[in-house]
Amino acid sequence: MRLSTRARVLPLILVVVFLVSLQLTALATQPANDAFYRTWERTERPVSDQVANRTWMWGPVATTGPITEPYLEAPGGYRQIQYFDKTRMEINNPLADPYSLWFVTNGLLAKELITGDVQTGHLTRVQTEPSRSQVAGDRHPDSPTYLTLSHVLDEPTRPEGTLITEQLLIDGDDYELTESDEFEDYNVIAYYHVSETDRTVAEPFWEFMNSTGIVREDGINVRGRLFEDPFFATGFPITAAYWVHVPVGGNWRDVLLQCFERRCLTYTPENPDGWQVEAGNIGRHYHEFRYGRPPDVLECVELNLATTFDLTRITNIGESRAQAIMDHRPFESVDDLQRVPGIGPVTVDRIQDQGLACIVYDPETGKVFHQPR
Repeated sequence: MRLSTRARVLPLILVVVFLVSLQLTALATQPANDAFYRTWERTERPVSDQVANRTWMWGPVATTGPITEPYLEAPGGYRQIQYFDKTRMEINNPLADPYSLWFVTNGLLAKELITGDVQTGHLTRVQTEPSRSQVAGDRHPDSPTYLTLSHVLDEPTRPEGTLITEQLLIDGDDYELTESDEFEDYNVIAYYHVSETDRTVAEPFWEFMNSTGIVREDGINVRGRLFEDPFFATGFPITAAYWVHVPVGGNWRDVLLQCFERRCLTYTPENPDGWQVEAGNIGRHYHEFRYGRPPDVLECVELNLATTFDLTRITNIGESRAQAIMDHRPFESVDDLQRVPGIGPVTVDRIQDQGLACIVYDPETGKVFHQPR
């Protein structure tokens, strides 16, 4: 089967273009709070300290500082999140037990990138186009994108025990599924069926999701399960597993690819032990999808979305004024700051001269302003 899609990816209707200053970005290399740090530390600290030899699940550092994004059921309609190479950490209910497994979650990023269905609350969505970022391999017409995977969401489910020999062939926006006996030697089977999504997890991924190794708990390295729940990091599978032949660092490789709700995993038989199964850089892909740019080129402080700390980087704004700004949201322009007690025309002029404050998102209408105002 072959399907050609030339749909142009449109800007997200609800793109939350929260932009922080370059100075803030340079400092934003650590998890933003204790809960984020505990979640990061458990799997990543042993890798960072080189006492564990395996793929990163979050990334060596955060790629943004703390960000507030609109989420309908969160207190005040906003939740705190932070982006990493491999995913996004989020706290949906700050009043819950901060030590519970699901207090910090990672978003349904793969599902949103593949479907273009952006979650803005438990039951609220905004529809846009799937992402054209590469899921696996170098940038190349033969490398699959999230848009490619959107076309195989309804393909039949493989029964447990089925040998996986199906290849996803890509040529730009065109794709084809074909059986190829050249993959039989890898002896990879569809291993564990998940009834919630009627998909079967490939054996290398299921083994990884249930694997043990060195983890960090209560400040010491111990041996334990990498994931206390096998679906914590990935969510449920939403595609079957397919072989792709793609360039990786300029070298062509056979790679098994399967996407889950939260991440996409790859299995590269030629990789060294510990790195055969890897998580893609979906945090970076999603940040560019939602904000329109990678996380390391952020430019301004968005008045409708910034945290208190971010706001204090604006001239003449201390903590009390920052809190007052948050209390008087939303703003339609930087001039609109004059509604905040203690901020008059002179202060607004100074803020505009600095050029750091901006308005790019209107939470009342979901409209994105393409130029700061």
